[in-house]
This record gives sequence, structure tokens and C-alpha cells, in this order.
Amino acid sequence: MRDQSDANPVSETFAIVGIGLIGGSLAAALKSRAAETPTIIGVGRNAKRPAQARSAGLIDRVPTDLAEAAAQAAVLLLCTTV
Repeated sequence: MRDQSDANPVSETFAIVGIGLIGGSLAAALKSRAAETPTIIGVGRNAKRPAQARSAGLIDRVPTDLAEAAAQAAVLLLCTTV
């Protein structure tokens, strides 16, 4: 286990479930404000929004399912409607 005092959570890998307005905005904020650019994984209900977000440079990877994204991420952000 690594020492948490040295961890910079903004340089970690994030998985964002729901790459709509909220998820896309979070991805943009993480990319623009981080000292070290984090890796951002995007998960959506269909392939359209994650593909658009990847084209815009907001996310780095688009896995095929949520379990795969969660396994690769240090932080999982849920940005879905209720």
C-alpha cells in the first residue's frame, strides 16, 4: 500500500460514469486544473457521448463496460440522472 500523504488525487486515474453536461464538465475541469494531467476514463449508456468526449480531448479511454472502468480507476465519479 502506498503512503497516502504523498498521493495527489488529481494526478490519479478517474472513471466518470455519465459523460453528459456534468460528467463532461468535471472531465474538463480535471484536465485543465491538474498539475499532472490525470487519466480520465469515460463510461456512457451508449457509445455516442463517450466518443464525442474523447474527440474533444476530455477523456482518454472508453472501456466496454462499467466493471472494466471501475477496475482501472482510483476514483469513480457517478454523474448520472436519478
